[in-house]
Amino acid sequence: MSLSLTGRLLLLATAACTLLPLPALAAPDQAVMTLASQHKQPLLDTLKQLVNIESGNGDREGLDRISQVIFDRLKALGGEVESKVAISLKLSPATLARWKATGPGWQTRMANILRESV
Repeated sequence: MSLSLTGRLLLLATAACTLLPLPALAAPDQAVMTLASQHKQPLLDTLKQLVNIESGNGDREGLDRISQVIFDRLKALGGEVESKVAISLKLSPATLARWKATGPGWQTRMANILRESV
């Protein structure tokens, strides 16, 4: 079996990543561990609440409930949270193509322009 140069380089890089010792990643950061310990129970309570919400594929009501729990938790922590609403919008193919041609994030740019125009 003969490997191309790219294949050999990939194999070498993979071996180097798996064989090199990574002591910095193995040592826990005490400040992070202390903070995690202090917030363990609230985190577990939130996790329990989330997993107890029925939210199978396409279950809009369940997904909305999960979204609301996360929204409320982030607000309670002092976060700036903005929710969005999924809508259906009919555009001409040419208009849609022009927006998509602006690249990733075109929906956000469109929403910003709409928000500024009202």
